[in-house]
Amino acid sequence: MIPDSELEERFQKAQNVLHYVSRPVAFLGMWPVNVTTGSRIRMVLYFIYHIYRMGMEFIDLVMVFGDLGQVIENLMITGTQVALMMRLSFPRFTVSMRRVIDGLSDLHQRTKFNDTREMEIFIKYSEICERCYKIVLWPATFTCVSWYLTPIQTYFIMKIQNATFVYASPWRMPPFEAMEKPEVAIFLHLIEIPVTYLTACYLLTYCIYFTLINHIRGQLVIMSYKVKNLKVDRATNVKEVFGPIVEKHITILHIAKSLDDCSHLFLLYELLNTTLTLALLSYNIMANISLSETALIINFSFYMFNMTVLVFANCYMSQCLENEAMNLFHAFYEHDWNNLPLAYQKAFMICMLRAQTPLNITAGKFYKFSLSGFTSMLKSSMAFVSMLRTTV
Repeated sequence: MIPDSELEERFQKAQNVLHYVSRPVAFLGMWPVNVTTGSRIRMVLYFIYHIYRMGMEFIDLVMVFGDLGQVIENLMITGTQVALMMRLSFPRFTVSMRRVIDGLSDLHQRTKFNDTREMEIFIKYSEICERCYKIVLWPATFTCVSWYLTPIQTYFIMKIQNATFVYASPWRMPPFEAMEKPEVAIFLHLIEIPVTYLTACYLLTYCIYFTLINHIRGQLVIMSYKVKNLKVDRATNVKEVFGPIVEKHITILHIAKSLDDCSHLFLLYELLNTTLTLALLSYNIMANISLSETALIINFSFYMFNMTVLVFANCYMSQCLENEAMNLFHAFYEHDWNNLPLAYQKAFMICMLRAQTPLNITAGKFYKFSLSGFTSMLKSSMAFVSMLRTTV
C-alpha cells in the first residue's frame, strides 16, 4: 500500500504529464492550450521558416526529377517535413484536440477518483508516458544532431584526403555555385539549425499521442475496475447504479472520437507517404546491390527501419486502445449479471453492446491502425516493389 503523502505527490505529478511531454511543441507556439502573445509570435516565425525550408526542398525535387536515387533522397526529407507540419498544425488549429485535452483534464480531477486503487491505475499509466518520453527524447535529439553534423563530418574526411569539399546541406536544397565559398557554406549551415529542433519535435509528437492514448486507456482500465467491483443492491434504482458508469463511458468515447477526428487526415498522409517511400527505398536498394553501393544501402536501410518503427508505433498505440476497450466489454460480461433483476440485466446488455464496439485510431476514417493493419501496410509496400521491378 502506497503511503498517502507519496500517493498524493505522485498523483499531482501524473496530472502534469501531458504538459511535461508537450513542452517542446508548446515552445513553438503549436500547442492549443495556454496560448499567449509570445506563443503566437513564435508560431508565425515557425511557419515562415518551415514554409521557406519546404519550398527549397520542393524546388530541389523538381530539379532532380528523373533520377530515381536523387528523388528518393529528396522524398526521405521532404515527406518527413510535410508530415511534421501536418502533425503540428492539425492539433493546433482543430477544435477536437482542445476537446481531448479539456476532457482528459476534467477526468483527471481528484474528485473523479473514488478510491486509492483508481488513483494508482491513473498514476501507473501516466508514469509509463513519462518514461516513454524520457526514452525517446535523447535518441531523437542525438539522431537529429548527428544528421545536422553530417556536412561537418564530410568536411573533415575531405580535409584528411586532401580532396575538394563541396557543401551539401543535411536537408535538401537546390545547389548553386556560391555554396563552394566557405563563408556561404557556413551561413547556410547555421540557417539549418532550427530544422534540427523541428525534426526532434516531430519524433516527440509520437510521445504526445502516446500520452493521450494512454490516458484514455487508463480511464478504460478504471472503468473495468469499477464494473468488476460493482455492488448491486436490488432495492437501488438502476439509474443510480449505472448512471455514473454510463456517463463516464460516453465521455471516454467522445474523447477517443475527438482524438481520431484531429489525427485521421495527417495519419492518412503518413500512411501513404510511408508505403510509397518504403517501396521506392526497397527498389533502390535492390538496384544498387549489384553496384556494391554499401554506404548507400546502409543509409537507406537505416531510414527504412526508422519509418517502419514510426508506423508500427501508430499501429501499436491503436491496438492497445482497442484491447482496453474490449477488456471493458469482458468486465461487463464476466459480472454475475444473470442472477440480477431484469432491469439490471437489460442495463448490462446495453452496456456490453456499446463496449463491444472497438476503439481505434484511423487514417482517413477507413484504415484502422492495428497490428494486423501493420502487416497489411508492409504487404502493400512490397506489392508496389514487385510492380516497380516488373515495369521499370
